[in-house]
Amino acid sequence: MNGTRIEPLGPLGPGAPGRALLVLDHATGMQVAGKRLTPPAGVPVDRIRQEAMALGGGHPSINPVFDVVADGGAVWVLSQAVPGRSLRAEVHRRGALGPAVAASIGLAVLAALTYAHERGMVHGNLHPGNVLLAVDGRIWVADFGIPSLAAETVGRLPGFTAPDAPSPAGDLWSLGAVLYTAAMGTPPFVHATPAATAEAAREGIALEPSDPFTALLRDLLSPDPARRPHPAVILTVLQNTAGAATHDIPTRVAGDAATGPWSAPADPAGGATARSGGRRVRAQRLVPGLAGAAVLGAAAALFVPADLLPAGSPRAAATASATPSPVALNVGPFARLPDKPCDLVPDDLVSELVPRGERSPATGSRDRGTCSWYSDFQVQENDRARLSVTLELDEDEDDAERSFAFDRRIEPRLSDEVREVAGLGHEAFTYRRVRREEWREYRVGYRVRVSNVRITVEYSREVGIDPDGAVAQGAERVVRAVIDGLRRHG
Repeated sequence: MNGTRIEPLGPLGPGAPGRALLVLDHATGMQVAGKRLTPPAGVPVDRIRQEAMALGGGHPSINPVFDVVADGGAVWVLSQAVPGRSLRAEVHRRGALGPAVAASIGLAVLAALTYAHERGMVHGNLHPGNVLLAVDGRIWVADFGIPSLAAETVGRLPGFTAPDAPSPAGDLWSLGAVLYTAAMGTPPFVHATPAATAEAAREGIALEPSDPFTALLRDLLSPDPARRPHPAVILTVLQNTAGAATHDIPTRVAGDAATGPWSAPADPAGGATARSGGRRVRAQRLVPGLAGAAVLGAAAALFVPADLLPAGSPRAAATASATPSPVALNVGPFARLPDKPCDLVPDDLVSELVPRGERSPATGSRDRGTCSWYSDFQVQENDRARLSVTLELDEDEDDAERSFAFDRRIEPRLSDEVREVAGLGHEAFTYRRVRREEWREYRVGYRVRVSNVRITVEYSREVGIDPDGAVAQGAERVVRAVIDGLRRHG
């Protein structure tokens, strides 16, 4: 076998796990998912193949590896190309799915993990990008760790990797992070840098359990492996939550209900309080009839301000009811902006998001400041990126609220998708703009109000799709870094 057997065809599609590509396997004539990885020197391909294929196809929720093919000094790891999208992409497009839907997904993930653990194997790299939601309704777990390729397949995503060594207990911790993300619409640990995220995971999460599902999340995310519940306990709680007639849904998105590529049971409305990382977040109550839209909304779900809709229309009523209330944030008002707003974004974060990035000269005045970074044109086209941060200072919070409301009304006319976001500043929304003609650009923006300061962050890559939400995640990390910097400044 050599590299001529595998022919890369292009990106696997939105929400594909990791660096997976759609490839043609000339030996079988099939189009499959392939990841090209570099093993340590001297490791035989047969050993890698044996480890990668150890689970076989014995479980309906495991996407198995069916071959490993040598390609020079690298190997192609081949598995089935699953039509659908990842859980990470689903959450990014639709927001919080709610505990009942999260538990339904979690049951399949737990079954796959239990099957592997009973055979002496661990996943080691479980995160929402490796949970695949197929168009036929099946749920698959992909990308199990390969011991010989541990540097490339195990523990690669801070915030979803347990603070302890890879083990069955570590996989259960990662399951807790996946459940939290699906239910709440945001990861349990998100900080400006990977190191800060990993440190937060080591400290654990502060949750006020008002129901068994929230208590399960708290226990699964404990830094102490001994405190994590037994799989039988997890199974019982997930079964009860998935079948519950009513449950709490943190609201993050409003839009028209439509059939998407993956369908989940509608999750009825409720209200709840949770506290994450010392910050109390109040979940909003969904109006009757909107729960299905929040869970089953179209991939291009759109938040539209109520005053741009016909009076009395169902969407206007739904939008008004589903807009998140401002988050309690003890900061501001601000008398002035930071002297060097560019310094609010850590250099290592900029280097990660903008390869070979150059900073444009900062511009601004007393009440407005803008910084931007862009990749050198010698960078490969698909890796080129741009990042901009703008801060605007209003006289007081009332002025900032009015200006922010105007921004919210206008943005749906300019962007492909607009969503409200809970848990960032006092109020926030995110938007997406995609260009595929003349040149390709996928841009994700955030507008956030923190007291009397309005923040705009835009991050873009020269790609036609967002590979599994990476652009969106990068933009959110910058927003959180800027907010943290304003807290210190204030």
